[in-house]
Amino acid sequence: MKRENARLLRNRNYRLLLEAGLINRFGDSVDALAMTWLMYSVSQSASLTALNFGLNFLPTVLFQPFCGAFVGKRDLKRVMVVADLIRAVLIGTVALLATTGLIQSYMLLIFTFLISTVEAFRVPSQTAVIPLILEQEDYSLGQSLSSSLSSVVQLIGTAIAGSLIALLGVSAGIWIDTGCFFASALLIGLMRPRRPEGAPPITGGVWADTMDGLRYLKSDPLLLVICAIAVLINALVVPFSSLEAAMCSELFDRGPEVLSVIGVAITLGNILGGALFSRIEKKAKPNLLMFFCFAGVSLFYLACVAAGRLREQEAAFNLLITIVPFLMGIAIAWINIYASVLMLKHVSEEYLSRVSAVLGALCAAGMPVASFLVSILAGYFSIAAIFTAAALMTGAAGCLVARNKALREAASS
Repeated sequence: MKRENARLLRNRNYRLLLEAGLINRFGDSVDALAMTWLMYSVSQSASLTALNFGLNFLPTVLFQPFCGAFVGKRDLKRVMVVADLIRAVLIGTVALLATTGLIQSYMLLIFTFLISTVEAFRVPSQTAVIPLILEQEDYSLGQSLSSSLSSVVQLIGTAIAGSLIALLGVSAGIWIDTGCFFASALLIGLMRPRRPEGAPPITGGVWADTMDGLRYLKSDPLLLVICAIAVLINALVVPFSSLEAAMCSELFDRGPEVLSVIGVAITLGNILGGALFSRIEKKAKPNLLMFFCFAGVSLFYLACVAAGRLREQEAAFNLLITIVPFLMGIAIAWINIYASVLMLKHVSEEYLSRVSAVLGALCAAGMPVASFLVSILAGYFSIAAIFTAAALMTGAAGCLVARNKALREAASS
C-alpha cells in the first residue's frame, strides 16, 4: 500500500490537486466552527444558525446541475482557480467585518449564499478533472488516499479551532480560511492536466446539457439508489450540523472547545475509515455499509442527548462525546468514498462534470429543506427533543436500507 501511494504521489498533477485540497480542507475545518460560532454569537438564535446552515446548501441544489454543464465545456483548471480566488475575496470580507465588529446576521446569510454559489462551480470542476490526471485503476486508491490525508488535516484544523476561537476570536479562523483559498488557487494554477478526449458535441446549451446529464443518471439504477440514500443521510445529519453551537451552549453548557473534541473524534474515525476502505470495498456488501452509516448517526444523536443529561459526570460525558463520534466518523467516510468511487467508475469521462453536478445537487436537496425545518422546530422544541427525533428517524431509515432489495440487486449487476 505504501509503495502504491508513493507511486501515486509521483504524479505531479495529482499531487498538486491533493495539496490544494488539503489546504482547503484545513481552512474549511477551522472556518466551519468559526462561522457557526460567529452566527450564533451575533444572532443568539439557534433558528438563525440552522437557517444559515440551510442557505449554505441551497445553491448546490439550485445551481450546481447547471454549473456542471457550464464548466464541462471550459478549462477546468481555470474555473477552479477563479472560483478559489472569488471565495477568498468573499470570506476575507467576512473576516474583515467580523474583525471590525460590523458583521450582522443578515450579512452572514448573504455571504453564505454567495460563497456556496461560487462553490457550485468549483465542485463539479474538481470531480471532472480527476480522470484527466489519473488512470481508472487508480481511482479507488486516489480517492482513499485523498480521504485519509484530508481527514488528518481536518483533524489538525478541528483540534486547534476551538482553542483558536477562544484565544483570538472567531475572526482569526475566518482569516485562516481566506489565506487557504489563495494558496489553493496558486497550486491549482500549477497543474497541467491533459485535454479531455471524446467530449460530446455542443448541444442546445447549458439547459440541454443539464437534462442530458440527468438522463444519464436516470439510466443507471445503482447511481439512483446511492442518490436516494445520500439524500436521506445528508438530511438526517442536518440537526447536528446546524445546531452544534446551540448544542454546546444549551445542552452541554460548554464552550466551543467541546466542538473541537467532537470534531477531532469524528475526524479520527474518518481517517481510519478512509484507510480501511480499499480493503473492505470488495468484501463488504453495500447495503450493510449503508446500514452502518445510518446506525452510526442514530447512535451519535442518542449519545449527545445522554451527554447532556450526564454533563456533570465528566468521565461519562467525555466518553460519550469521543467514542460514539469516532464510530460515526468511520461510517461517514465509508459512504462518502464508496459513492465517489462508484460515480467515477460508472460515469463516462465526457459526462462526468454534468452527472456529478446533477448527482451532487440531488444528494444535497434534502439539506436546505431539513435545515429550514430544524430552524422552525428550534423555536418550539429543545435540542434534546430534536436530536431524539432525529435518532429515531435515522434508525428507521437504516433498517429500510438494510432490507432494500433494489440496492443489493443493483450492486451485484
